[in-house]
Amino acid sequence: MSVSLRQRDAAPFVLPPGAFRLFLAFCVVAMHYSFVPAGGYAVITFFFLSGYWIRRLWDEKYSKMLNPVSTFYCSRAMRIFPLLITVTIIAASLNILESKPVSIQGFTNAIFPMFGSHILASHNLVPPAWSLGVEIEFYFLFPLLLIPLAIRFGTYLLLATSICMAMYYFGDTSWLHLPAFLIYFVLGTVLVNWRPPRALVALSFVLTIMGLFALRLFPQFYWNLTLGVTLAGLPYARATLHKEAAGSIDRALGSLSYIVYLLHWPIMLALPPLGGLRDVIGPLLTLPASWALYVFVDQPAENWRQAFLKKRRGARPLGAPQPGFSLVSGLGDHMSLAEDVEGRQLR
Repeated sequence: MSVSLRQRDAAPFVLPPGAFRLFLAFCVVAMHYSFVPAGGYAVITFFFLSGYWIRRLWDEKYSKMLNPVSTFYCSRAMRIFPLLITVTIIAASLNILESKPVSIQGFTNAIFPMFGSHILASHNLVPPAWSLGVEIEFYFLFPLLLIPLAIRFGTYLLLATSICMAMYYFGDTSWLHLPAFLIYFVLGTVLVNWRPPRALVALSFVLTIMGLFALRLFPQFYWNLTLGVTLAGLPYARATLHKEAAGSIDRALGSLSYIVYLLHWPIMLALPPLGGLRDVIGPLLTLPASWALYVFVDQPAENWRQAFLKKRRGARPLGAPQPGFSLVSGLGDHMSLAEDVEGRQLR
């Protein structure tokens, strides 16, 4: 790695990838506790990061495995569903303890969010899981996206189509599915090799902070400001993916982001009003509760998934074609990071 790249990665205002994802998760928490309406910015940025990691991990890992597509699908399911099912059971249990109705539809909507109805429906046990539904839809489509992404014309056509769909569904919260957000995943895949210059990262950081303040001051312009701050913040988000010294602590923070994103909702609903204290106690309770799930659910599930992937690794037959198309190069310094952070996003 060159000196200039090391200096760029060492910028003090650029968070490591796990810490940044945890920050995004708490942006969602802040929105639900009525602090700052930054949830849309956080979720869309998660989609961008997901597009980056899925593309990079396909090129570096899945495409080199036996039965790569089925392995990819199984791995994603093993990463998402153990924790999602656990949080859904917690939410249902808290509802039962408070004598609130729990329907089969509400349970299935939470566990299979890609088939769910409106995220704000009263029977939805874990409304934040709607974004996981969008991610799952992207996972199903991703192997097919490799075809247009392999050629320049196809990439441009995919970008143009995604932009048109995003414009059509802009601001519509009644139908939250992949077409409305595909452009952000595609940007993550297309910009997999892009390293924004440090000056652009600094500008992106400043604009992101200004945009978050603007969301707090002018919530009536929520969708317009959300789009603006998200696009302005993409260079900064991209820069976090190359922050050095992302060790075990940062990987744990990245895993916590997924748990915080899901678990804060049932905790918030279970708390009594408590006046203004509820908005302080809720986020504080979310952290230790999330850590408990990280230790007793997330890590055992991740060990199980890694054991599954280890069995799928192995040399492909000599001369066998590689599935997919690799656009990734020069990633040697970050290979271990890619192995460790796979799927640790909230969607």
